[in-house]
Amino acid sequence: MLTNLLFMKPLIGPMHRNDKYVNKNFHDEKEWRFIPKFNQTETDLSLLIPEEQLIPQTINLYSDGISQNNALCLHLDY
Repeated sequence: MLTNLLFMKPLIGPMHRNDKYVNKNFHDEKEWRFIPKFNQTETDLSLLIPEEQLIPQTINLYSDGISQNNALCLHLDY
């Protein structure tokens, strides 16, 4: 069940942009969601981030950590 929750995102809510929060309709983005397989690779990144730690610095730290671990990246062939 937890894995399924990782693929969900709110339809409407606050989003951090340019050092402030703006209300956003996320449904307008029409994006796909990719969740790396943390349980199949060795990493210091935890699967969940506590809500009180969801600040831009933590989000950037996770993005940087994922991009530096090739096993957590999405690979596409054409």
